[in-house]
Amino acid sequence: MKTWVTIFFVFAFTLALGQSNLVYLELGGNAGVASLNYERSFQRANNLGIRVGLGISFFEFEEEISSNSMSECIGCGVFSGLPKTSLSIPFSIQYPINLGNNNYLEAGVGSTGQISNKSILVQYGSLFFKRHFGENRKWIWKAGLTPILGVVGNNLDKDSESTIWFGASLGKRF
Repeated sequence: MKTWVTIFFVFAFTLALGQSNLVYLELGGNAGVASLNYERSFQRANNLGIRVGLGISFFEFEEEISSNSMSECIGCGVFSGLPKTSLSIPFSIQYPINLGNNNYLEAGVGSTGQISNKSILVQYGSLFFKRHFGENRKWIWKAGLTPILGVVGNNLDKDSESTIWFGASLGKRF
């Protein structure tokens, strides 16, 4: 019970500190296909911050394993055209550089855990252009690149995948 009370007060305290929280939907980017993300600045808004999300990806960095036995291939021909999906959990640290007029260049590094039959950890850099807009500049959009720096896991064949991903996001500060 003490743990839940502590978590509640920490959460309430962080919400009371002001405009340093951000929730956004990202297509592409760090999680792969799509993700819902929460970002928190360490001090005030637009300072060094962390981001954590929950998303999906349709790619895996694993090589194909062929089998000559039909008994090992359950659903062959039925499911072979569908992409493999993975649960993605991106985590990153980023720093926005103020370009003026509510425009920012956001640079960061992070890792995305992809959870599936063969889980992997993808390390990446990120470089995004971020713009604040709307009433009181509470809305943001951002677009940029997430170059893959490395992949950790078993049975990897990274050469078959692209090393740069693109992403676009839309969200709200609170």
